Amino acid sequence: AYGNARRFSTVNHFVNFGTTLGSKLDFQGMETLTIEAAVRLTSNALDQHIIFENGEVQFMVSNNRPSAFIRQAGGFLGLASEQTLSVGTNYRLAMVLANDKLTLFIDGVPAGAVTIPAPIAPPQFTTLQGFMGGNIFGNFFPGYIDNVRISDVARIDGIDPQIVSFAPTQDS
Repeated sequence: AYGNARRFSTVNHFVNFGTTLGSKLDFQGMETLTIEAAVRLTSNALDQHIIFENGEVQFMVSNNRPSAFIRQAGGFLGLASEQTLSVGTNYRLAMVLANDKLTLFIDGVPAGAVTIPAPIAPPQFTTLQGFMGGNIFGNFFPGYIDNVRISDVARIDGIDPQIVSFAPTQDS
């Protein structure tokens, strides 16, 4: 629901989707995927700070740079944008997997791409869990996350046209 942004502000402050293996959040074998989110950092995101991850896909901000990784047979393959995000600024971030390429978008503008030679590989563990805003390893997202969208459609600009603004609330 728009206007119900979640603020993540400390370690162990995240959403756990539970086991995703075999669910709609199990992406193994997929060749097209879009994950997008409206975000606003409230402090610097040093290290790895999770927007969404599930053992097959990682979408995060690392050292204030959007990053995305896809599991391949030999491990994760991905990239970090050269563009840094500013604290207190609203952004629409997206990672798009299509045509053997993983592309990052910031506000609809490409911010880096890497070749992904194969479909998304199965997770390393059968107890695959999904997380938003952080994970059990303390990698919380320092700020707001709103309107996370996950789709098996590759959006060419990474943005759902129905999302036009960012509206965080005071809930935390």
